[in-house]
Amino acid sequence: MEKKKQVPNVKLFRRPRSRVIRELNNIVVVTGIARNAVEDARQTLQSGTRTKLRFQVPSVKGEQVVAARKRSKILSLLEQAVSRDLFSQALIPAVAVTEGYLAHMLRLVLRAFPKKIGVSEKKVDLAVILEAEDLDNLLDAIILKQINSAFYASPSKYFEYIESVLSISIPASHKAAYSEVKATRDIYVHNGGIVNQLYLQKAGGLARAGDGDPLPLDEEYFSKAITCMKGVVKSVYQGLLKKYGTSKELAV
Repeated sequence: MEKKKQVPNVKLFRRPRSRVIRELNNIVVVTGIARNAVEDARQTLQSGTRTKLRFQVPSVKGEQVVAARKRSKILSLLEQAVSRDLFSQALIPAVAVTEGYLAHMLRLVLRAFPKKIGVSEKKVDLAVILEAEDLDNLLDAIILKQINSAFYASPSKYFEYIESVLSISIPASHKAAYSEVKATRDIYVHNGGIVNQLYLQKAGGLARAGDGDPLPLDEEYFSKAITCMKGVVKSVYQGLLKKYGTSKELAV
């Protein structure tokens, strides 16, 4: 039986893909363990008799002080953690991991093909030039600046930049779903989980609540969000392998 010929650059793309998938899985696993632990604590607390519980917390000065809370309040907090907060907190690093993967792939391609940096970066701040140790360091600084700028753009411009630099096509369904996931992450980080106009603009037709309403985030949504992020990663990986699998500029 003839052995299948391996694409020369497959490891270059497969390793980062495998790493990000593993990290996303780790986030899911830890979140599940934490949720079970919190649920166990909640059930134990329900059978208790103490009306108030005391916890050590850091003060403004960094000293450990005691904060007292009613048992009913702690039970409410634990219920909220099990049903929502653990998932909202886990969504933040999950998106960060996915963004890190995309940024890594962009840097990889831009380093190999500097002409892709584009016209917008032909004017470089004097400070960037003076701080650079050499041309290689200067190129890294310019690439980082452009990627950071693109990642703060609107969802359409964000994906337009990624597809243009990587010379790949990401399915529209993946782009729309991931834009909503990122918008959900932003609303929990910056607006306490309450929908605003910015969320509605970013999420588009996939917006899940109206302006001023709490944005749902439960186990089912979190699972779908992880699936979405894996879908984006897989699409980028396959596109890169097809486009640059035999590229000598990217050869390991």
